Amino acid sequence: SAFGGEGPGGPVPLSISCPNPMTSGGALVVTGSGTVSVEVFDLSGRIVARPFQGEIDGTMSVGIDTGGLASGVYFARVVFGDSSASARMTVIR
Repeated sequence: SAFGGEGPGGPVPLSISCPNPMTSGGALVVTGSGTVSVEVFDLSGRIVARPFQGEIDGTMSVGIDTGGLASGVYFARVVFGDSSASARMTVIR
């Protein structure tokens, strides 16, 4: 599979989703298989958080603390090799 592995029912698609808006934190739901990196970017493209790096196989929740982030729009991205998926998240105070 181009996404790094086979799940119990076939290829595991790479995806990420998050609650919107977020206040003090929440959980990103990451789906995929293999060694992945989860990163959070601001609108200028700067990485502001890297809440997870490691192996996954299927779906998992990754906790994210938004306490250090200013109100605004951010992008969460999960990366596996040359593949990536992203989700927009809005932080409000």
